[in-house]
Amino acid sequence: NPVVTTQAFNRKNFKSAYVSIDLSYKNMLYWQSTYRRDWSSSLTYADGTGNNSYGYPATSLSWIFTETFKGLPSWISFGKLRANISELGKDTDPYLLNQGFAFNGYIYPNGGSNGIPTSTHSSSSTLQANIKPLKKLAREIGGEVRFLKNRIGLDFTYYKENSKNQLIPISTPGVTGVTSILLNAGNIQNSGIEIAIDGTPVKSENFTWSTALNYSRNRNK
Repeated sequence: NPVVTTQAFNRKNFKSAYVSIDLSYKNMLYWQSTYRRDWSSSLTYADGTGNNSYGYPATSLSWIFTETFKGLPSWISFGKLRANISELGKDTDPYLLNQGFAFNGYIYPNGGSNGIPTSTHSSSSTLQANIKPLKKLAREIGGEVRFLKNRIGLDFTYYKENSKNQLIPISTPGVTGVTSILLNAGNIQNSGIEIAIDGTPVKSENFTWSTALNYSRNRNK
């Protein structure tokens, strides 16, 4: 009997473009923006169509207000406010959009078998048309202040993130001929705050003691 060896490569192809810009003004205003765009084969249908392109725009702005207001009390060592917003994209696993078969064995000439060819996808599920890439939108604002020649510091951040177009299998009535459909659905939201306080109670020529306290809260919906 002939010996048959097969191998499947679970791979996909990416193409990307990226651009960035960084600007500063008088050591007190800083602006950074980036943009990246991906093209993924895993979101491309066999006929070449599909929502296979998605972008990653991001921008951030920070202001060191202690450089702007020179007349602040001497016990304020440093102060900064910051804000940023970004969007992320994500594709899916290879071959998910296109039905196919994998060779999992062979049949002996005189009868019997060593496995049979099977579908790469379950016959009891189907796909929504025009699958979209996952999209995540993140926003954040915060600030940092330091006092007493940087001996005490306070950092505060508020964030909110929303993830949409997730690929989720949804149950379907059995009379449809399939038990589930894979579609873009859902909106996962994470929001919360982060607070950090640090200090240096003791600082001498030969000994330094620094300590920090962190608090965070996240709400998931």
